[in-house]
Amino acid sequence: MRQNSLIKMDEELVSRLELLVTSRKPAELSETLGISYNTFRKLLAGQPIRGSVAVRLKDRVREIERDLARVQA
Repeated sequence: MRQNSLIKMDEELVSRLELLVTSRKPAELSETLGISYNTFRKLLAGQPIRGSVAVRLKDRVREIERDLARVQA
């Protein structure tokens, strides 16, 4: 079984992520970003997260930002 690598997310992406979150409640984080409260805390603390979660999160942030751009256009 292959171990999942850990990745430290780019600070700029974490800052963008914080702007997208309207609440830090676990249910909101899960619904909006698809991550747990513990993962969110790790990101804010600059700690690494699982690679598979990082990939999914980057995709989700891009998707949310794209949707927001469409709404604002």
